[in-house]
Amino acid sequence: MPLLKKSFFVYYHYDKLDRRQYSNQWVRHMHLVNDGWIIVRISLDDIRERPRLWQALLQQLIGRLFGEHESNASQLSGQERDILRLALRLERPIKLADVKEVLRCGYDTVRKYIRRLEEKKWLLPEVKGAARIHTWIVDTTRRPPLL
Repeated sequence: MPLLKKSFFVYYHYDKLDRRQYSNQWVRHMHLVNDGWIIVRISLDDIRERPRLWQALLQQLIGRLFGEHESNASQLSGQERDILRLALRLERPIKLADVKEVLRCGYDTVRKYIRRLEEKKWLLPEVKGAARIHTWIVDTTRRPPLL
């Protein structure tokens, strides 16, 4: 799943919509929000009359989304970031061999980094309760750091 989804929708004036179309707009809105989209509503008049205000507001939004956060930036090493980046890009559970290939190191070193990411709650074992864990997934409840 990509970290940032982008698109541009043009919503017509609501006074031109009937009740059903208006309701459908909010259903579509909730589907997008549930899929992790960020929706910014800007009036055309505001863009024409106050472009600097909206430029500043959008820069603040981008800064909040992608700026360095103390909690995210300080807790991950470069190798741990590489592992998370790989896990997000693969869109499947990550294996030791995947990480070994990317980091170009031995299995013991890979296990050390995976263990650290488990302790920091970034990676979760795919199968809980198993004697040996062979695959891990990214904890989707956490906001991914800037990778």
